[in-house]
Amino acid sequence: MKKLDEGELFGFDYRYEKGDVLRFYRLKTIIGTDENEGTVFIGVKDIDTQKRREIEMKEALFKDSLTGVKNKSAYSNTEKKMNALIKEKICEDFSVFVFDLNDLKKINDNFGHDEGDKYIRSGSSLICKTFKHSPVFRIGGDEFACILKDSDYENRVQLKKQIREQIEYNKQHGCVVIAVGSADYLPNEDNCLLDVFKRADKEMYEDKNRLKNS
Repeated sequence: MKKLDEGELFGFDYRYEKGDVLRFYRLKTIIGTDENEGTVFIGVKDIDTQKRREIEMKEALFKDSLTGVKNKSAYSNTEKKMNALIKEKICEDFSVFVFDLNDLKKINDNFGHDEGDKYIRSGSSLICKTFKHSPVFRIGGDEFACILKDSDYENRVQLKKQIREQIEYNKQHGCVVIAVGSADYLPNEDNCLLDVFKRADKEMYEDKNRLKNS
């Protein structure tokens, strides 16, 4: 009403939910002049199709086309948001997991990139099935990252054990093999997400060497 008193056109987009049905609308208001002075005109437009298209386009920008998980741009976006929380010292506990697929180059060289793509999708699927409640990012050709919070964070030790047991089984049966490393956020030591990532990445490379030599 304050904006209307100032003679401005005022409006906003909103969602309307009824049961399982969700639709998007745009509301606009303007105050009348001359003979309509003091009258408020309200218009409502159904923008559901337009809004859903915008959402799909935005999601596509942050989705890896090969695996369907979040891409490197999405990771960078998440990193900026978390760095702001860390700087303000209001960031919740979290853990970073880093994954690297072993022998992707060998598969590409010997069997072709189609088989390499299948290998990448298989690795992505294993990570997603293990960390069901956490965002998974493909941050490189054969490298993935996952940021654990809430229930996955609380169960991180068990989840790490679970995926490593599966990897050992895969190694014996010719399936996808993934090196895994992780690190917890230390509020009194870490100044940004990269600090946590570096520790997880270091452990991942140690695990990669272990898998190759075992």
